[in-house]
Amino acid sequence: IYKDEIMRTIHIYGGSFDPPHLGHMAAVEYLNNKIYNSEYPSSDLLLICPSFNPFKIEQPLQSDYNDKVAMCAKAFPNNFILHYNHTYMMSLINHIQIMYYNVNIVIYVGDDDTGLEVHKWQDIDEIKKCAAIESIDLGKISEYTHASSGKVREHICKAEYELAGRLLDGSIFGYIIGHQLYKE
Repeated sequence: IYKDEIMRTIHIYGGSFDPPHLGHMAAVEYLNNKIYNSEYPSSDLLLICPSFNPFKIEQPLQSDYNDKVAMCAKAFPNNFILHYNHTYMMSLINHIQIMYYNVNIVIYVGDDDTGLEVHKWQDIDEIKKCAAIESIDLGKISEYTHASSGKVREHICKAEYELAGRLLDGSIFGYIIGHQLYKE
């Protein structure tokens, strides 16, 4: 690194985003405000990283990866959506380290079940050597603490569209209905 060069930090907000709901959107708004409003150097970057969640293998009605990416592009239009289909965080970190030479990495997790299961992640000790992990307390930043992708999928499957719509941005709801996602 040259003397006057600032080391960039890549901030990762990952998840299955199946679909991205209002709680996810509130978390990204919080992160955008935190990262891009002077708390961090202007060279920092927030990446939204849709993935497959190995803890949710048994859950039915999952959309395919391209649908997740498309929904994330609608939910987070001002952010970079990393189109890298991964299951495990260490694979994503390795990919980012190749894409962005000499970076710090911060991983943000929600306070839902997935965030509470960080200790179960594959290669967690190696991940902790490469990245900081921070939790987002959705209850402190949003009224959508009850939002969950699983609830949305369940409501859509049962044709409970009004209930699903309360947890989603209209563009995401329209995408789901238009592409007939989460139907049995």
